Amino acid sequence: MPREADIEPLPSEAAGAPRWAEGLEWLAALAAVRILVMLGIGWLTGGRHFTDDWVFELGFIKDPFQILMSREGEGAPYQPPLAPFMSFLFGAPFVGLLPSFYAIRCFSILGELAAWPIVWRLLTTAVGSIRTQRLLALTYVLMPVGWATTSLFAEEEPIAMLCFAAIMLLVLKGRIKWAILLASIGVVTAKVYFLIPLLALTAGPKPGSLKEWLRRLALAVGPIALVYGIVQFSLWQQHRASPLMEFTPHGIHSTSIWVLIRAWLDLSLESTKHLSMLTGFLTGITPLVVARVRRIPCEGMTLVRIMTAMILFVFMWFYHCDPEYYLIVTPGILICFPPVAAVLIAVVGLAIPYAINLFYGVAMAREAATEEGKTVIVHLYDRFVHWDPDTWHTISLLALCALSLTITLWLTLQVARAPRSVRPIRRAGGASGRS
Repeated sequence: MPREADIEPLPSEAAGAPRWAEGLEWLAALAAVRILVMLGIGWLTGGRHFTDDWVFELGFIKDPFQILMSREGEGAPYQPPLAPFMSFLFGAPFVGLLPSFYAIRCFSILGELAAWPIVWRLLTTAVGSIRTQRLLALTYVLMPVGWATTSLFAEEEPIAMLCFAAIMLLVLKGRIKWAILLASIGVVTAKVYFLIPLLALTAGPKPGSLKEWLRRLALAVGPIALVYGIVQFSLWQQHRASPLMEFTPHGIHSTSIWVLIRAWLDLSLESTKHLSMLTGFLTGITPLVVARVRRIPCEGMTLVRIMTAMILFVFMWFYHCDPEYYLIVTPGILICFPPVAAVLIAVVGLAIPYAINLFYGVAMAREAATEEGKTVIVHLYDRFVHWDPDTWHTISLLALCALSLTITLWLTLQVARAPRSVRPIRRAGGASGRS
């Protein structure tokens, strides 16, 4: 029998309830901040777009099954097959009702508002102190990576964040099979990156029997095989190759360290892609390998740390990673780190990817004709910021690399130090796993 000192208490539910009334108050605050930022950006730019992503999202909303049925459209064909349908669910109410600048941002904001109840439930489950829960909720509402992803750039990543937060909540509740199924669905609806937590969920927790392991494998493979099977059949009928397999983004605007490595070593795009896939995979599985080698039970907060670290390792070492991707792992960072560290990482650290994006965008806009909205951003930068964007782009990339390495290594160390047994979550009261 394990000693009491060897048992890691999973976080308990403070006061035994998620306090939904307070959660609704935070939801209202979140909506207010996001809408105010959206209106402010609209006023600064005159409602003119300054990126091209809105064209893809609008194409998805107009034809939600274009990738699944392999139809030509305005959307990006390399996205998950059901991603257009998710865009349609959250964006259809606004298209045609509002100008495209505001419609596409309302779509992104609605996705984040839909994710908030799950994020709040995750906070009230994983964090024992009510005061800390409120601190982390305030952090989430105000953090730049949140409003920049939705109100500023109108990305679809809040949908992926919703999925990852729900997966972590299911893990903390001990519902591994449901978490596996949701991760598999996430691969075909949100991001291919959900293969990472899917691997952790499938290979991490020890199954009780061969039958249970086969059941988990079926849940992991089933939705992916079904959806991509439909896509491949449609492509076969049209004698076309898979857009996903042919997708090789240039990656020059990425937040990965490979932007610098590629420039320093003068690597070709294909070499960079293949080398980064290798480094991303090898570093990505490190937390899981550490847990298995040390025979640490992959469950509860330990499994949450493993999944969060694995995703961040891949974001760091795969050559194509956009700033908005970091929103996906934000709930994991908030509950995995001590409160002060979580706040600093979420507010300051996760703003660095968007600083990289800003410096890159300003440097490129100065060299080429740009849309009017981006011209306004460049004008504001030149007026209030006097830093050389190329130099600070490099500095920001190095800073993000150092931060990502620190976060991932700390999480991996926490996994290595985890106890050999885990106590189930108490339904009411009990000792807190974190304060």
